[in-house]
Amino acid sequence: MSTPLSESIAAYCADTRNLEALPSSTETTFYPDIRTLLASVLKSEKLPFDVRTGTSEKGASSHDMPDFVLGDGALFIGVFGEVKRATTTLEDLAVSTEQKDQIGRYLAQTGVVLLCNVRGFGLLVCDPAYVRDGVTPVPPNKRLLQQTVDLWAAVTSGAKPKVDAEAVASLVDIVTHAVTDLAGIGAPADLAKSSRGRRATRRTPCPAILSRSSRCSTTIVRRSGSRST
Repeated sequence: MSTPLSESIAAYCADTRNLEALPSSTETTFYPDIRTLLASVLKSEKLPFDVRTGTSEKGASSHDMPDFVLGDGALFIGVFGEVKRATTTLEDLAVSTEQKDQIGRYLAQTGVVLLCNVRGFGLLVCDPAYVRDGVTPVPPNKRLLQQTVDLWAAVTSGAKPKVDAEAVASLVDIVTHAVTDLAGIGAPADLAKSSRGRRATRRTPCPAILSRSSRCSTTIVRRSGSRST
C-alpha cells in the first residue's frame, strides 16, 4: 500500500536520477529535492523542525556553510548535512577531510552529521569513547557511520514504482534519530514539542550511541577506507 512518504521517496528517486544524468548538474542542483524529501519525513513523524538548504552557520572559530540544516533555531543547535554526487560513496564521505576537514568540524560542533550522496543518506556520529570540545575537528578514525540507506536501490523503475518498506523505515530512523536523540539541545523543557523528544534530556560531550533495530547498519570508519561492523 502506497503512503505519502513512499510516494515522496519514489518522486525523489525519479527526479534525482534524471538530474544526475544532466551534464549541467552540480551538488546545488539537488538541494530542492533533498529539502522536499527531508521535509516529508519530518512531516510524516510530526516533528516540528525545518529544513534549510544553502545555509550559513556561525561556528566557534569559523564560518561554515552546510549544504543543509535540520532543526529549530529556538530549540536545537541544528543537524548539519553534507551533499555529494552519486559517484561518492557514503563511506568515503564519512572519512572526508576536504575543505579544511569540513565534516570533522561539523561533528565537533553538533556531534551528528547527515550525509547525502543523492542516491542515499547516512547518519554520521562520534565514536562513543571520543569526547569532543566543540572546536577540534573529529578525526576520521573517531567517526561512526551508524546507519545508511540506498534509496535508488530500494525503488523500482517504471510507471508505478514500488518502494521497499524497509528503506522507508530506515530513512525515517536516520532523520528522527538525528533530530530527537543526537542533536544539541538549547532548551530541554521545550522537548514536549517533539513526539519523540522525551528520549533526549540534555547535551552530552559526544552523543551516546543508542542500540538500534536489525535494519541499522553500524560501521566504524577508518581513514584508510577499511571498516568493521
